[in-house]
Amino acid sequence: MRDCHMATHVWKYFIPYSELSTFFSLDFFSWLRFNIQQSKSRKYISNWLDFFFSILYFLWFWRNIYVAEGQSVLLTDKCKIISNITKDITLYAGYSKENITKQRATINICWLPPPFPLVKLNSDGASKVHKQQSELGWSEE
Repeated sequence: MRDCHMATHVWKYFIPYSELSTFFSLDFFSWLRFNIQQSKSRKYISNWLDFFFSILYFLWFWRNIYVAEGQSVLLTDKCKIISNITKDITLYAGYSKENITKQRATINICWLPPPFPLVKLNSDGASKVHKQQSELGWSEE
């Protein structure tokens, strides 16, 4: 995900030139730790952790498409997609759970029986095509 020639170009787009030698010379676990610890900010990128994991995901995704279907994505398109998705992730992450919950309202969703003399009849059906069977059930409440 880092040393593949197709991935290298993507990483070079997002990694500052001054950090390239460190970025490409670390062993896997040191490299992973290095990038996770850089989560707060990087030159020109304030949300590096979002970018880092988005890049990893899309590199894996595009590699699978290339291996399975022989299709590749242009470098400029890759960088735009990663930037746009990461922007959306960062925007969504800005919504705190408290803000979302405060906008909710409690409503009663339990079933209430109809007034007398009305009756509600529920029915449900299912079929097993391979066995050529059908079943039907109902409930009177």
